[in-house]
Amino acid sequence: MEYILIGIIIVLIILLLLSRKKSSALDKLPYQYKKRTYFFTKNELKFYRDLVKETADLNVVLFSKVRLADLIEPKEKGEKWHSQFNRIKSKHVDFVICEPISIKPILVIELDDSSHDRADRQERDSFVDKALAQAEIPIIHTKNSSGIREKINSAI
Repeated sequence: MEYILIGIIIVLIILLLLSRKKSSALDKLPYQYKKRTYFFTKNELKFYRDLVKETADLNVVLFSKVRLADLIEPKEKGEKWHSQFNRIKSKHVDFVICEPISIKPILVIELDDSSHDRADRQERDSFVDKALAQAEIPIIHTKNSSGIREKINSAI
């Protein structure tokens, strides 16, 4: 009877340790995360829906919130490469229009809300504009979707 009781206690201890081990793997992360409620702001969502409609017959693919470093890269290798890459690795653009087969970027669209009126944001925008120009990717800045089809047609 004593051996059965000791056996049950050992099994319970093992099960308890295993259950703690499974749940504690995520708990050991130094930060905790949660899903964002929305992917787009209300303004971005409205613009995205309008953009989808306006580009539906253009035979293009539309991407949103694209990291700048996924569109362009530093020309120079070596020492300067890392500092140049660091300037683009954390920046994103709002929308990218690409060719459907190669997914080659053909146009970037930035939806400029009131945050783009800030001096730091204007400096960032100027850098992004110049970097994209060097990479020969046109960019459109717009505050809304009004006339966006014409802006796209003239840019590409």
